Parts: sequence; structure tokens; C-alpha cells
Amino acid sequence: MKIKVLIIPESYPTDENPVAGIFIKDQIKALLPRCEITIFNSNPWYRGQYEEVEGVRFFDFHLFSNRLPTITKPIGYAWWEQQSLRVAKKIPKPDIIHLHGAAMRGKMVEKLAAFWNIPYVVTEHTGPWSAIADRPRIFARAKQTLERAAAVMSVSNHLKQEMIDSGVNSKSWEVFGNPVDTEFFSSRSSSLAASRNILFLGRLDDFKGGLRTLKAFHKVLNDISDFRLTIAGTGVESEAIAQYIVENDLSDRVEFLNQSLSREEMKMLFHRASFLVFPSLFESFGLVAAEAMATGLPVIITDHTGPRDFTNPTVGIAVNPESIDEIGEAMVRMIGNLDSYSSVDILGFVEEKFGMIKYSDQVLECYDQAIRIER
Repeated sequence: MKIKVLIIPESYPTDENPVAGIFIKDQIKALLPRCEITIFNSNPWYRGQYEEVEGVRFFDFHLFSNRLPTITKPIGYAWWEQQSLRVAKKIPKPDIIHLHGAAMRGKMVEKLAAFWNIPYVVTEHTGPWSAIADRPRIFARAKQTLERAAAVMSVSNHLKQEMIDSGVNSKSWEVFGNPVDTEFFSSRSSSLAASRNILFLGRLDDFKGGLRTLKAFHKVLNDISDFRLTIAGTGVESEAIAQYIVENDLSDRVEFLNQSLSREEMKMLFHRASFLVFPSLFESFGLVAAEAMATGLPVIITDHTGPRDFTNPTVGIAVNPESIDEIGEAMVRMIGNLDSYSSVDILGFVEEKFGMIKYSDQVLECYDQAIRIER
């Protein structure tokens, strides 16, 4: 008999932002063969038309058409939380609630679980955790929700340790990462060296490292004369990146795709690349890097925070993400050793750690244990 699960997401893909909270869709795909899933997607204001999934019951709730002015947020949020609970109680009773993100919807989930007399678990993605821990009122809410949960699933060991250091005491800690859809992000058919292209893909702001990647490439340009760089994404660094390319006459060696990307477009870019550069200053998990690896790409990856869970010499090179020199040197080293990386082995590594079957096995075991204890 399938477990009935109510998933309450922190964010979810919409027509306006098709990759927002995309890991929720991956979670659904992983669990759907073994669970009866309902989604309750509740937000204070309208965020676009949400994408429904075949075989999943979907309930969407919002109170306001636009973001609330700062002065009215406390009252508006309290009213939204109250009305969310009222609506959620009308949903058919599940066996367990799976909440994503404790801070905003945690109070409502605590009350809903008590109303139905069922357990709830929390997956926490928020990073850096200081975004919660440094705000006393929000932290107090989140801490209570996390400590009352049957289990807290952190997406990385680093995030788990941050929560512990902040004073959160979970009944049961789990670290499962995010599920990676290795069926969609299929392995490449060409060799890594064939495309002779380096890829940076992500949001273009300082902590992700797009501009640092460009500067590192520029520094080692003469050492990798037959390789090009592709930078893809949008964000506050877009203008600086475009200006740097023009000022340094790099347009014949750098392709700048200043646009939002669908998952299909991401996969195409992964297949066109020889390796990914991912020098982020902070990641609670690092989904883009894991998805690139699922296509068989080696990565030059940050040695900070969440991605340390899936960094080893067989899949790439770890670097200090703040060091442009170190990123550039890693590019030269990786190009010189591309033949030593096996796309098949890199894909196998991702499947073993974060594949759909692995993820569903771990989460179902967590659900079973929580339900048994509650009974």
C-alpha cells in the first residue's frame, strides 16, 4: 500500500520561473512510483501559473495579487498563515507531511500535523543558514518547527552542521542531498575533449563566480589557446561580464548567453562542454554541478560548503572559489588531464549518491520510521 504524502514546497516551478524549486519536481518523480502524492503550494502572493504533474493532486493557494509593502507584511503574513491552515484542513488526510523550509510555513505545518495527528518531516535547503539564524524571531519559529519534526533532512553535511551550531536539536538528522534526474540529464555521446569548450552556468552574481571564472580564463588564455568559454545565465554581474569581454577583446573566445535557461537548454550546454566551472562561495547543495556530472562532465568546483559532499579527484578538481589564480590553474590542469576522466564513472558516482532510486529508498525509510513512531 502506497504511503500518502502531502508535500508543502518552499518554491515551485511556474510559467514565469520554470526552474524555481525544480528539485521538488525531481522529488515527486522519485517518490511517485511508491507514494500517493498531494502538493499544497501556498504563498502570500501570486507567483505565476504553477506546473502540475500527472498523477499528483495539486492545490494552489494565495491571498494577494502582488508582493506586500514592508509595513503591512507582518499582518499580511499572519492572515495568510491562518487562511493557509484553514484551506489545508480540507485536503484529504495524508499519512505524513513533507515540508520544505521551516521558516515560513513551519507554524502552519505544526498545527496541521497536530490537527490530523500525523508526523511531519522537514527538508531544509536554506543557505547560508545565517540568513535564518541571524534573525531572532524567524530563527525561533524555524527552530521550534525543526525540533518538533520527526526528522530533519538537510541537503548537505555543511548545512546540517550550521544548523547544529546555531542550536537546533533535531530528533533525527538525515543528509540525503537533492535527487538528481539522471534519466533526463543523460550522459553525453561525444568525448570530453571533442567540444573544446569550458562552461560556467548559473545565476550571475558575485557569490556564484561567473566574473571570477571569466577573469581566470583570461589569465590562462595563452595556455589553453584552442579552448573557448561559455558563460550562461542572468543576474547583477551581467553588465560587468559583458563589459569585461569587450574591454579585453575576448568576443572571439567567450560566448555570453545572458538569458534564463530551461532545463532542456541546460542539458544541451552540458553536452556541448568539456567541463563545468562552479566556483561558488556558498551552496547548500550545488544542484547545477550535480546535474552537469550526471551528463558525465567533470567539474572545477568550490571547496567550500555543501559541494564538499560530492567532490573527489575522480570527478573533478576542488578549488578555493575566491582565488582567480587557482581557478585558472585548475582549468589548465583539467584540460591537460581530460582523458583521465570517465564520463561513465562520473555519471555512476552521481547515481550512487543522488540518483532517484537512492533518494526514494532513503526518504521512504525515513517516512516509515516516522509513521511507526507516531503510531
